[in-house]
Amino acid sequence: MSAPLFSLRQLDKRFGQRVLFTDVRLDLESGSGYVLTGPNGSGKTTLLRIAAGFEPADALVEFRGQRVLIGAYPETWRREIVYVHQQPYLFHTSIEENLEYGLARRGLASAERKVRAREALEWAGL
Repeated sequence: MSAPLFSLRQLDKRFGQRVLFTDVRLDLESGSGYVLTGPNGSGKTTLLRIAAGFEPADALVEFRGQRVLIGAYPETWRREIVYVHQQPYLFHTSIEENLEYGLARRGLASAERKVRAREALEWAGL
């Protein structure tokens, strides 16, 4: 069995006196799909925000075999680990420019961003 693509280990998260997670482990395999379910307030969004590096927590995180503390995400990881919010946000520009923004953050050249954004729009019938 190969190592997971992404792994959180020894995850602890508290909000004041409220303990949300204690010693949680999450392993995500490459090429797999996952569904996170649970009642309101159970920590689903917090878990995803922690995994994306947006929420502080006590944990070890491993991505592509490299392990760091959760607060020390290398910039290269931030280009590959994507968090999609429940309430999508669009900049006040065209849909194409919104699509290009994420590609620009990943370092793609302008010409490549335009090609990929147009392909996505065409795929979606827009």
